[in-house]
Amino acid sequence: MSIDQSSGFTRIATIDEIHRPFEVFLERRGGPGPIAGDFSPLDAYLLQLVVEFCPAPVTVVDLACRATRCCSTFICLRSKNVARVIAGVDSSGDPGVTSAVIDLLREMVEPGDRGTGPALVVDESARPWERLPLGDGLPGTLSLFLIDPATVSGGLIETLQSIFAAFPRSLVLVVSVGRVGESETVTSLIQACHGSSPLKLWLLRDLSGALLESRLALVAARELSLVPPMILRLEQLFATNFDFLQLLHGCAMYAIERGLASRMEEELQQLKSQAMESERENVRLQARLESVVREKVQADEHYQERMRHHEAQLAEVQGLLHRECTRPVGKAIVLQSGRRLVRLVRRNHALLVPAGSFRERVAREFMRVQRIARGKVC
Repeated sequence: MSIDQSSGFTRIATIDEIHRPFEVFLERRGGPGPIAGDFSPLDAYLLQLVVEFCPAPVTVVDLACRATRCCSTFICLRSKNVARVIAGVDSSGDPGVTSAVIDLLREMVEPGDRGTGPALVVDESARPWERLPLGDGLPGTLSLFLIDPATVSGGLIETLQSIFAAFPRSLVLVVSVGRVGESETVTSLIQACHGSSPLKLWLLRDLSGALLESRLALVAARELSLVPPMILRLEQLFATNFDFLQLLHGCAMYAIERGLASRMEEELQQLKSQAMESERENVRLQARLESVVREKVQADEHYQERMRHHEAQLAEVQGLLHRECTRPVGKAIVLQSGRRLVRLVRRNHALLVPAGSFRERVAREFMRVQRIARGKVC
């Protein structure tokens, strides 16, 4: 099958495909987004699917503009299965919303912006279904009402009864439906759709675990046969996709964990090798330090030994100097004469004192007497 052939098949839009154009629209318009918690991207996607799964073109009566900041109107106008959109705005309630709808009208119907598409009608009455002929000129279409319980005129139950009395084969999609026990809207819907009531209630968050954050509820006549297949299709779509996404999430988390474990193991090995290298470097530095300490100790010991030797030499020289200074005059004359004689004999030793001669014996005896006189020999 070629790409051209496959492109002709009907494809279900994705949540990103639905919500991203609305974000672009908000940026161009410069207005605020939906009220926090009232109309999430998931609810916008579910609205698109409900419209898309309808077996016939839909006429949408949007009474939830205030809660969705025109998001619901914008999404319906972009759907190919919508024939007309009636934005029901109460001008006395919030003029800002009326201005936003008018801006939206200009954006969507200006020539060259969208071309062909569903017609948009801005109605400022609180209950437009009571005075507008929704079915005139649009044979074979379904009516879809979007209701915000906080902005409907009158009670929610009375509004539902009025809508289904006028259009028994219509669908009503209620936004901003809270949890059971936390929201009066759920209680009112259950009361309106009890077992003996001709109406039936579907909370879209109960269809699949992937829709737990949805705040949409669908109300229709029990005898309307087109609703159960739509609900079954929604349930199967999100059940199978949710299981696949769970499997994909598990595989992705496993791959991430394996990658993180491998990376952590590599980093741990690097840290271990760095620690071992640091330890070896510390051992080398410790050995070098010990060697330097030993060399310093040896140098100190050698220095001390040299100091003691020099001190001994100094003491000896000081002793000799003291003896020379304190020696008697007679001894000094004898010593001076002997020293001169010794120097003379040393210079002419071979001539004056031959080895083994009587003169040598006399000279040695004289030198002994000189040492005794100087105090070197006791």
